[in-house]
Amino acid sequence: MVDNGQLIDPGPTRRVFRFGTFQLDARSRQLTQNGYPAKLTAKTFDVLLYLVERSGQVVSRDEMLEKIWSDHIVEDGNLSVHVSTLRKLLGDTQSRAGFIATVPGTGYSFVANVQEQNAHSANFVLQSPLSNEPLGSNGIPERLQTNSSEAYRAYVKGRRSLRQLTRRSINRALRYFEKAIAIDPAFALAHVRIGLSYYYLNAYQQVDYERALKEIERSIDRAFELDPDLSEAHTLRAIYKQIYEWDWTSAEPDFRRGVELNPGSVFARCAYANALKICGRFDDARRELEATLEFDDPLALSVNTIIGSLLFVERRYEECMVHLREMLEFHPASFLPHLLMALCLQQIGDIDTALAKMRKAQKLDPTLETSAYLGETLARAGQTDEALQILNRIEASSEPQPFQTFYLYLALGETDRAFDFLERSLRRREIGQLAIYIDPRSDQVRDDPRFRSTLDRMNFPI
Repeated sequence: MVDNGQLIDPGPTRRVFRFGTFQLDARSRQLTQNGYPAKLTAKTFDVLLYLVERSGQVVSRDEMLEKIWSDHIVEDGNLSVHVSTLRKLLGDTQSRAGFIATVPGTGYSFVANVQEQNAHSANFVLQSPLSNEPLGSNGIPERLQTNSSEAYRAYVKGRRSLRQLTRRSINRALRYFEKAIAIDPAFALAHVRIGLSYYYLNAYQQVDYERALKEIERSIDRAFELDPDLSEAHTLRAIYKQIYEWDWTSAEPDFRRGVELNPGSVFARCAYANALKICGRFDDARRELEATLEFDDPLALSVNTIIGSLLFVERRYEECMVHLREMLEFHPASFLPHLLMALCLQQIGDIDTALAKMRKAQKLDPTLETSAYLGETLARAGQTDEALQILNRIEASSEPQPFQTFYLYLALGETDRAFDFLERSLRRREIGQLAIYIDPRSDQVRDDPRFRSTLDRMNFPI
């Protein structure tokens, strides 16, 4: 308890806090773990009590020095020593703060769930308002990474919009993230999400390669400037290295570092799983996805889309379709499950049903890319005239030809034109190219020297 800057005995009311396996009794000034007392100096106990009483809040170092050492002049390092002692005692590590998180440039926050009991209540009640919020770098709840509730609100709207994975929702998400950093330019997580939005917009042919590259680079640089230990910044840099530089060797340490800094980050784990899948490391990818499901909504569109695509490239078509049917129960308006279902049906020879599914996907997502998928399915169904109409429309468009045009050419039996297109496409580092190694549709040209040359140029670690 604090009175006029002085810590005082809490009086006859017995206040007891529980967090994890620990119990802190403010009146008796005792900390126990599983019923066994833990040894703390008086000042270390004062630091712990001060943080626990303010769980879920950011407490500045200056405030703690003023309140806990009000009658002494002490250096900031003195506080750091006590915090370090507490972290060791509570079991925090450098890569994961389960109890005391450092908020860069500000101070500390007690981030564990806290239950409190006093004389007026026989039951423990939850005290921390942040227990169910997503965690950012080093276990710090995302809300605590900005001092502006308005910026955080805009960020949450953007994050939820981004997870819908439609062109409209991604553009909407970008506007929310830009609003967040307009309010708080030092909100590093919002900078990362701006870069990620441009990555998706480039993948969906909404933003050209040069602009996406510039915006992603800017987001990475700003995020690292603000917080070099931000998990999400390492992950975005890994994505950039893999997709736009084809530097698989240096990308993986960044992917791993992103997961290490925040093991509960769905973003970090999904991105790493997708990268492992692209390299053909399917078992490693599955392990990351299984770990992701421990933290994410098990029905979330993003992680389940990656699971579906993994089953597809593993040639586990029946399992993939079972998985996709469940996705469609909860995401009927998403074109992605329909598209993946059509690809599976195409591979097992059910062309008519595949075509119906692909038409549904194209109706939900009437873009050149999905049209190229439809054209390929039409060609494989023998409906060459309609497939050629789609190809002509793609070739006449002012937009860049989507990478899926490569498979449309192959389906039409135009192998030389397919590789001519691939050569032009490689210069734009289009995201769709990255799946060329693992895609079952590549099997018909896998023995072609031009295909092997493409993999070598893309530096695939195979």
